Amino acid sequence: MSKDTIFVKSGLNNNDVALWEKHPDHPGQEIFVAGETEVEAAKTPRVMRASADGKLVEVEKKAAASTSKK
Repeated sequence: MSKDTIFVKSGLNNNDVALWEKHPDHPGQEIFVAGETEVEAAKTPRVMRASADGKLVEVEKKAAASTSKK
């Protein structure tokens, strides 16, 4: 079953952790969002609340894909 995911990065102005969450809907069942790193995350209640509070910023999928490791 496919989960509804978005790509996010920290909305904080430093390298503090914006969100760390373990949840079975996340790819790899866990996310860690800090700094400029773009992360794929499930739309869990905590992710959506952090996004509404400005702690997370949604980014376009294609932009996140261009930062993949080689």
